[in-house]
Amino acid sequence: MILLTARSDADSNSPTTESAPRRSASRTLKQWREAAHQLAALEPEFMYNAAFRSPRHGREIMAALPLEVDPREQQWQPGKGMPVHLARLCEAKLLKPAEEVALFRRMNYCKYEADRLRRKLNPQRPNRELVHQIEACLLQAKADRDRIVRANLRLVVSIAKKFANPRLAFDDLLSEGIGSLLRAAEKFDYDRGFRFSTYATQAVRRTLCRYLQNSQRDDRRFVNADALLFEDQHEEQTDPALTESRWEDLRRNLKRLLARLDPRERAIIRRRFGLDEQAEVQTLQSLAEELGVCKERVRQLEMRAISKLRTLAEKVKLAPPEEA
Repeated sequence: MILLTARSDADSNSPTTESAPRRSASRTLKQWREAAHQLAALEPEFMYNAAFRSPRHGREIMAALPLEVDPREQQWQPGKGMPVHLARLCEAKLLKPAEEVALFRRMNYCKYEADRLRRKLNPQRPNRELVHQIEACLLQAKADRDRIVRANLRLVVSIAKKFANPRLAFDDLLSEGIGSLLRAAEKFDYDRGFRFSTYATQAVRRTLCRYLQNSQRDDRRFVNADALLFEDQHEEQTDPALTESRWEDLRRNLKRLLARLDPRERAIIRRRFGLDEQAEVQTLQSLAEELGVCKERVRQLEMRAISKLRTLAEKVKLAPPEEA
């Protein structure tokens, strides 16, 4: 556990690990050098404030712990029907303005201190106390950032719900949104007087808009998959009878090509493109749960199956299968 204690030396404003058992005995000289080398090469990004250079302000920043939550404040209640895992994401208390500023100030100050101290490191002859102080600074900065992010996760959930549709999985949007929230927390300038939620809302919306545009562009490549795979640009489609005949050929060829895929690939293609009668398009997440694999694995299998179908479709165009 990190204790924020004042010290009498030049680095009195840095977080220390006075109460935690030191790991000195567990590290070899080689490990100390490796740790020092990594820290010396690290360049923490932070929002600079002139107050950071003042020892007095540094002590005040480290001592100013976030305000206690008023026990009389009503607890946030999840909406009816909200899944348990989403309710848990949103259960952290919202930060009051003073708490938010204190956390952002301390997070950036700890990064500033880590950057200042790491410049003193000699990786070949590492000062172990200095390594401890830098690690404590970075650990405290991460803890403060994570607390800020947890307090704003319901914002991401709310925005992601507005972008979700049958072709765009909510879980994918949530993942993109949380990544955007993390980046926003790193770049937010708390000293300008704005609330972080205002800044984060715009950042998350921009990220999800770009994600939606990219997904729609990709989807256009696969919409009406059977027609795109087999459409013959040189064949006239004006005769209704010919059109119906052509579609029968397409369905027959599609069935023949799908049979060339392995069962798992075939199931993924049918469910992802709604090729089964009276079947809805399934998301990557729902297929992952059904097949017992991760979502990324389903995506890989889908792309592999599409690649196979494209190759097979070219062969069908050049050499249509003989009638049985």
